[in-house]
Amino acid sequence: MVFGDLRGWIDHLREQGELHEINAEVDWDVEIGTVVRKAIASGKGPALLFNNIKDYKTGRCTQIFAGSMSSYERIALMFGKPKDTPITELVKLTRDVFKKRVPPVVVPTGPVKENILKGDDINLFEFPVPRWNRRDGGRYINTMNGNITKDPDTGRVNVGIYRGMV
Repeated sequence: MVFGDLRGWIDHLREQGELHEINAEVDWDVEIGTVVRKAIASGKGPALLFNNIKDYKTGRCTQIFAGSMSSYERIALMFGKPKDTPITELVKLTRDVFKKRVPPVVVPTGPVKENILKGDDINLFEFPVPRWNRRDGGRYINTMNGNITKDPDTGRVNVGIYRGMV
């Protein structure tokens, strides 16, 4: 992994001028979705980091990060390549990555183990999960989420775009 973690990726986007931080208060109820759609519609807008979300000034999570993969330039950066890397090369890189398996690493401590919640302690509304669109039936913790799965028995691959409602 080129950046080590999400914090490293966000820092790299900031350094490359590919991140816009929004410090004005925004509402998780439709407003964030509207801003994200307008920013990424052309494929040229920046990734967005919302730092001031209504009802989420303190707590377990106070930010939303969106649009980090909404331009070919940022996809190239994600691979550790220059922004002007041709799309054909990005396709080849993606195919190569999908062919490789990454074995899990079990660790006794680390950031991944800082927050462990189980059972009734789990409350997804501790996170500023947006209602992205006015006609949505609820709040979606992921939307336009690309998933690639492979059946371990048949080897058949499925690629889909999904949403996950809380």
